Amino acid sequence: MSAEEPGMRMQATDLKPCPHCGEADHLYLIYADTPFSPTGINCIGCGADFTPYNAKSTAEIIAAWNRRPTGAPS
Repeated sequence: MSAEEPGMRMQATDLKPCPHCGEADHLYLIYADTPFSPTGINCIGCGADFTPYNAKSTAEIIAAWNRRPTGAPS
């Protein structure tokens, strides 16, 4: 699958580990509609999906994923 195809998963290195399973290298940005507009993050380690509906950019999706409540796994 090329980087231009919708539905592709692109690994992002600046994501905190999954808060559910703790994996860091199993996290991917999900591109559902266009290759340039990610819609969320998926962990292929445990299957967690994260879609912040108010995020308008890749940076906002990553910032929302990386936001952790006090005391949660980092």
